[in-house]
Amino acid sequence: MKKVLQAVFQVLASSALACVLLILLMAVTFVGTLEQVDLGIYEVKRRYFESLITVHWFFNKVPVPLPGVYLLTFLAGVNLVCGGLVRIKKGISQWGVVVAHAAVVILLVGGWVKHEYGEEGYMTLHEAEVSNEFETPLDWEIAIWKKDAAPITEYVIPHRDFAHASQDHPVTFQHPDLPLDIQVTAFFPNCLPQPAGAQTDVPSADGFILQPISEKTKLEEQIPGAVVQLQPKNATAVNVGLLWGAQRGPWVVRSNDETWVVDFRRQRRLLPFAIRLDKFTRELHPRTNLPRAFSSDITRIENGEEFPAKISMNEPLRHKGYTLYQASWGPQNAPEGTRLFSTLAVSYDPAERLPLYSCVVLTAGLVFHFGWMLYRRLRRIAEENAS
Repeated sequence: MKKVLQAVFQVLASSALACVLLILLMAVTFVGTLEQVDLGIYEVKRRYFESLITVHWFFNKVPVPLPGVYLLTFLAGVNLVCGGLVRIKKGISQWGVVVAHAAVVILLVGGWVKHEYGEEGYMTLHEAEVSNEFETPLDWEIAIWKKDAAPITEYVIPHRDFAHASQDHPVTFQHPDLPLDIQVTAFFPNCLPQPAGAQTDVPSADGFILQPISEKTKLEEQIPGAVVQLQPKNATAVNVGLLWGAQRGPWVVRSNDETWVVDFRRQRRLLPFAIRLDKFTRELHPRTNLPRAFSSDITRIENGEEFPAKISMNEPLRHKGYTLYQASWGPQNAPEGTRLFSTLAVSYDPAERLPLYSCVVLTAGLVFHFGWMLYRRLRRIAEENAS
């Protein structure tokens, strides 16, 4: 058993494994980059970069299993620890190499933390508008609240809790403060409202159904929908409604002499501070309507204090692990005088500083290593001249 473990360790620590992993990383990255044209960036990230194993169809005919980047980077981290930190000779001439390997391990750990605990989304603001919310690009949520209540209390059901709902396996949600139960009887990742017609085996509301779309569509272009039932806890009457991602407004329903609002929207996250858009500026190329540059003058509001800042295409705002980039604006092709909005991309990375620390440690290790080699070389030359 000991010999088997030693053999496994030798393989994990070998430079041959490191070369194979690098080649596979380049191949998967190249293939995944090409697939973005057809699949979109989010599907490629999920299939090629966030998976352990994936299957790539070369020429849409030949299936070839490939390791995902998640698995490859994990193995690369194990290889660095085993070969660059554990097995390597521990002498002053190798201290710099050990430190450099440790820096790359720190970088990989930072990437893992970002993947597991990071968040990404978008915030859209008009001038003078204040918000501390941003929306995720793919996840959705169902929110319900009592209309005209003061203050308004929202009850939110996250995407992961109803994404598996179907006619055969509906999902029911209850809350002690809600006088009614919410049941999601069907969820469609991509659908379109259609007249019910003669179909009787499909849940309908007000003469409409949600028709699933089977054609391949990029994840960012898909519009999901859900069939929802609201049933008061002290009554048998049931209200059925269709929720669709592109609906113009929320579903308003009357139940037990109370008016409730049910909204189907992209999942929202809260910033630990608020952003107010003071001014949005766009510069167009001469005699065209093509933007040359655009920027947002904003005010960060935190603990009652205001901090002015400017976010442009190459100058993001960084604060408390959050980074806000200038992503886009609209409405596009708007004439002069139109009220514009600014869209900021929001990225949360709890390990935001780890790449910087990794680069500092890596530089220190390489400087020490090559400095020590230079010192040994100069000392050898001096000894040869002395003799």
